[in-house]
Amino acid sequence: DVSSIISRAQFDQLSSTERPGLPAKGFYTYDAFVAAARSFPGFGTTGTRDTRYREVTAFLAQTSHETTGGSKGAPDGPYAWGYCFVEERE
Repeated sequence: DVSSIISRAQFDQLSSTERPGLPAKGFYTYDAFVAAARSFPGFGTTGTRDTRYREVTAFLAQTSHETTGGSKGAPDGPYAWGYCFVEERE
C-alpha cells in the first residue's frame, strides 16, 4: 500500500493545490491518491522498500512536473508549484 511509502504530511508538502486561485485547488488529495493507487495492485507494493519508494516517488515527480505552475521566477522557486493544474501543461 502506498500509504506505507508516503505519508499524508509528505504528500501535502508536494502539493500546492491549497494555494488560493489555482485551477486544481482541492483536486489532488492524499485520500484520492491512495484510493487510485489501490486500483493498481502492483503499484508501490512490489519489490524491496527501496524499489517501492523509487516507483512511487518517480510517479509523483513526473505527474507533478506535468501539472506544474512553477517557472524560474515563481515565488518559492520553480519546483514549489506542483499539481497546480488538473491536466498536463505544455
